[in-house]
Amino acid sequence: MALEMMTLVNAGIGIVRTGQAEVDKTKASMTKRFEELVAKGASDSSESSVRLRDLATKIVDSVVQTNTTIEKNWTDIRSKFSESFKRIGSKEEAIPQQKMEKKKA
Repeated sequence: MALEMMTLVNAGIGIVRTGQAEVDKTKASMTKRFEELVAKGASDSSESSVRLRDLATKIVDSVVQTNTTIEKNWTDIRSKFSESFKRIGSKEEAIPQQKMEKKKA
């Protein structure tokens, strides 16, 4: 029984190791193929490829610019809210002091 259990454990370890090796091999193969496709695409200087690259560049630039604007506006809005809350808080603190001063008078 113990021998059969060890055989199953060893078979499981073998499956895991073989699977891991296959995953690594597939990953390396896919990476190589992707790099080949990138190189092939980079060497294509047809009019449609150039226009597509220009469009992609414009889109990326637009997204970056929009993101920068959104971040700046968000920072401004947070700052204004923070200032407003501080003013409200200082006014609330001043009200009890005014009431105490009126009671003393």
